Amino acid sequence: MVNLECRKCGSSSFVHALPEGKFCDCGIPDINGSKCEKCGEEISPARLAILSTAKTWPAEAASKSATTPNKKQASSSTSEIGVSPTGKTIDDLIRAQNRTTHAVRAFVRFLFIQLSAMTLGVFIWNLSTEFADPQSCAYGGANCTGNDALQVIAALVILGGIAWSSFAGWSELEKSNI
Repeated sequence: MVNLECRKCGSSSFVHALPEGKFCDCGIPDINGSKCEKCGEEISPARLAILSTAKTWPAEAASKSATTPNKKQASSSTSEIGVSPTGKTIDDLIRAQNRTTHAVRAFVRFLFIQLSAMTLGVFIWNLSTEFADPQSCAYGGANCTGNDALQVIAALVILGGIAWSSFAGWSELEKSNI
């Protein structure tokens, strides 16, 4: 086995330099002791530790669920796909990720629709103020507000955008209860 001690101080709590030697670089090696059966070279100790703990997850989780009758029993398909040391399966993690994705999508849809409606409403409102006549407003007080019809349309666009964004956000948030 390769020595992982520091050449300078002899400490093994961390490594100052990479250990010498050529290690297996197969994607998924066939482990036989500390050697790879595919290429015949030694597997690096750090990689060997990671690979050996990854292979024990399904067995540990299946034995834990078999000894505790109150918890859900692991099916054979669950133990094949892998179970973490905490007992969570990949399917549990995917469901949690889907819930998070839908919640984020709900927030983004709400903001996007809200901002789009506000932008369009403010644009229409500013367009309506272009119809105001500053000279007649200053001299006689007439035509100071602009086009009233466009201002009503702008208000309806803003209110409609608020309602639509709320509906779309809640609708998407309901999908997160998978």
